[in-house]
Amino acid sequence: MEWKEKGNAAFKAGDYSAAVQCYSKAIESVKENAQNGEIKLEVLYSNRSAAYVKYGKPEEALKDAEECLKISPHWGKAYGRKGKALFELGKFDESLEAYEEGLAVDKSNPTLRQGMGECRNAIEAKTKENAEADDDPLASFMNEVEELGKKKTEKPTGPRFVVNHKEQTKDWTSENQIDRLLGPSYKWINLNPFRTFSLPVDATEHDIKRRYKKLSQLVHPDKNKDPRANDAFDQVKKSHKKLVDDDQRAIAVKTIKQCTERVEKTRRRLIKKGISEADLLKRDGTLEEAIEKEIKKEFATQEYNHSKSDNMKRKYAHREREKEKEEMEYWKGVKELQETYQETREQRVKYWQSFEQNAKKQKKYGATYRPPQVKVEMVKRREDDKKKHKGAGIDESYKAAWR
Repeated sequence: MEWKEKGNAAFKAGDYSAAVQCYSKAIESVKENAQNGEIKLEVLYSNRSAAYVKYGKPEEALKDAEECLKISPHWGKAYGRKGKALFELGKFDESLEAYEEGLAVDKSNPTLRQGMGECRNAIEAKTKENAEADDDPLASFMNEVEELGKKKTEKPTGPRFVVNHKEQTKDWTSENQIDRLLGPSYKWINLNPFRTFSLPVDATEHDIKRRYKKLSQLVHPDKNKDPRANDAFDQVKKSHKKLVDDDQRAIAVKTIKQCTERVEKTRRRLIKKGISEADLLKRDGTLEEAIEKEIKKEFATQEYNHSKSDNMKRKYAHREREKEKEEMEYWKGVKELQETYQETREQRVKYWQSFEQNAKKQKKYGATYRPPQVKVEMVKRREDDKKKHKGAGIDESYKAAWR
């Protein structure tokens, strides 16, 4: 594409303002001609993000990097763009996380490893600088006062509630909520915590708290005699645990948004190819139904991969424990053998000394052969054997020479 090539040339020449403008026009051109697959949109966002960093606009670079990740969440270079933008913004911890996420999908990317090293060095330098500031009591005290002042002046932004709880839950009963929570394939469907609580992804902490209280009143086993109440409340507790954990909640929100964008983008592409709305409705249902189906599938896939990873970790840990146990048994046997060897050492020495003394006496006085005393039973058995051999015609005269 002409605009992309011009942007690359401007970037190499150091004219980052012109590079940004060229990449922006290339992005607009690709969006207008969605069927043209010569240039991938995520590549253009990645290039413009790099240009914004060089141009001194890391906020814009971060936006482009996030757009790039929405389109291609498994591309290591996109995580590198995000990490670089966050680094330029001074958010070293978040930048390090972005690089680590990138290495999880692209382990052989040297740029990501280099970025991680730069982040660690910056974090270490910042920690050292803070430690030096702490050595000055007055400076430390003033910093604490300033932080407290910021916390007091900071006010929560946005509404406390984004859901009309009274209207939405007016028809809820214990029975219909237990039926909803324990419907077919509920263990897979309830992996989406927002679906379990019937809340949108932009629900606030107050929405989550109020919805948890409402569901607890309806399905808690102490307040409901239904035998299924215990299982239903377990599903509520699991979803609540995910929603109050910032990291797990962010992952759920990101998953839902990505699925929504993916389905909408696919629909737009199919419509441009000439497939009618009626055909899409027959095949996938309404847009909302298609999105819901994609979300269920994505959460189920994540859970399957997570459980598979856990099983592999457990098997590896079990194998390591067995190996360690075998090694301990081996060295225990070696130790016991050494102890036995040391305990019998004196006895072996005595046997050897006695043997040497007897050998000297035999050499000096001569040794006479003394045949062992033969038991009566053994003599009788030998005589019986001779009779049998003679009866069978076996000649044993040759044995006389042995004696």
